This record gives sequence, structure tokens and C-alpha cells, in this order.
Amino acid sequence: MNDDILDSVLDLEETSYQAGLREGKADGLEAGYTEGRIFGIERGYHKALEMGKLHGRALMLNACLFDPNPMPDNGLDPSPFEAAVVTTEDSKPGNDNNAPGPSNLPTLPENSRLKKHVETLLKLTDPQTLSEENTDEAVEAFDDRMKKAVAKAKIIDRMIAEPYNMSVSGDPIENESQPTAGSGNIEELNNAAVRY
Repeated sequence: MNDDILDSVLDLEETSYQAGLREGKADGLEAGYTEGRIFGIERGYHKALEMGKLHGRALMLNACLFDPNPMPDNGLDPSPFEAAVVTTEDSKPGNDNNAPGPSNLPTLPENSRLKKHVETLLKLTDPQTLSEENTDEAVEAFDDRMKKAVAKAKIIDRMIAEPYNMSVSGDPIENESQPTAGSGNIEELNNAAVRY
């Protein structure tokens, strides 16, 4: 009889360990699912926000090129964001304030390459063609389009001499390689003299 009492005392640590392990696993599964869902929603929001910024930038660039059709014809109805016409007191004709509006947009130089890049950026960022599915393939396709759109925005901004410096969070990106003084030739790197 004394052996049975001592066996339970000797197994006390293992019993407590197993009980804690079971409770920890159950709590971890529930908390991990909740935290993962919250993290996924936040990441998805930031990605969609950046894509929206790029699409708005493409629409503004397209308006600066004086293109009467700001959206590529993809056979879909325009989204509510593109179809909406905002009329406020400041944007009515005859108001002489300096607020930016459709008539006050700066014009961009005529450049067929620039126009082609802007049209491509519009197609890449068109919200109606973006998939909202939560599958691996859809997320990978969205990320691929985002990378292409960011690269296209950088190309466009270099063509119009306006640096693209926004990250996904909206904060400026520092230490971006900026051209130094000079014409940007490779020979001018490190202030080396050009010898011919």
C-alpha cells in the first residue's frame, strides 16, 4: 500500500506537466488562430491600400496626359470610385482659388513611352481585375501585380523626374539610390575623371 502512495507522489511532476501541456496547446490553438487572422487582415489592408495609392497615382498621371478615357477598356463597368464625379464649391467653374482640380493639373510632355507605361500601370492596378480570394494562387498573383506596379511607378516617376518614395505603410523610403550631381553616366561614379 505504501508503494501506491509513493508512486503517485513520484508521478506528480509528470502529471502536472501533461496537464499544463494539454491546456497550453488548447489555448495556443485558439490564440494562434485569432492572432493569425488579425495579422492577415492587417497585411491585406496595407497591400490593398498601397495598390489603391498606385491606382490613384496612375489616374492622376493619365489625367495629366489629357487622356479623355482614364481607364483602359477591359469590358467591365467602371468602379464607383472612377465613375464618381465630385462637385464641391471649390471645384465649380468660375471659382478663382488655387486648389488643384482637373483644370489645374500640370501637363506632362508628349511621350509615347510615358503614355504606354501609364496605361500599363492602370491595367495592373485596376481594382475590378484584382482577385479578392484568399487562396495561395490569388495572393501570389496579387503580390506579383503589386511588384510590377511598383516597378512601373518607379519607371514613370524617373521619366517625369519625380521620385517614387512611398512604402506599403505610407512612410518615405530612405537611402533610395538617388543620382548624384552630373549627368548620371557611369564614368562619373566616385567623381572619377572621364578619359577617352
